[in-house]
Amino acid sequence: MFTLSLAPGAQADLRRLATTDGPAAAMIVAVLQEIQGDPSLLDALTIHDFEDVFPETEHDFNVKHWWEHYRKGRNLWRLKVIDSKRSLLRYRVIYGYAMREQAYYVLGIVHRDHCYVTSHPDTQRILREYFEYCE
Repeated sequence: MFTLSLAPGAQADLRRLATTDGPAAAMIVAVLQEIQGDPSLLDALTIHDFEDVFPETEHDFNVKHWWEHYRKGRNLWRLKVIDSKRSLLRYRVIYGYAMREQAYYVLGIVHRDHCYVTSHPDTQRILREYFEYCE
């Protein structure tokens, strides 16, 4: 059975976001709860270009590889949250998949303009947690 957890860095990101953009933080939490409660949606978190519309909510989401790292054999992904007006949220949910455990770990919540280069401090933190929880 698949599981979804927030790593400590993502928990801190979410707390910070709640103080600066409460509605966005609430929307991310709502989407993650919807995913967590539906095994077929959890399974879809490793399908590149997967997009889902929740019939019972106003939120959609889209899944894509984090290509730079996926090409290196790392199971890293990013999730875009789309609101009821089909507008993209200004934040991305970065997560990894631990295949042996069948567990997803949310590793970070970053601004959509996040600098994904490996030298960026937030990317380094996300990668550290990826290696700790997903490898």
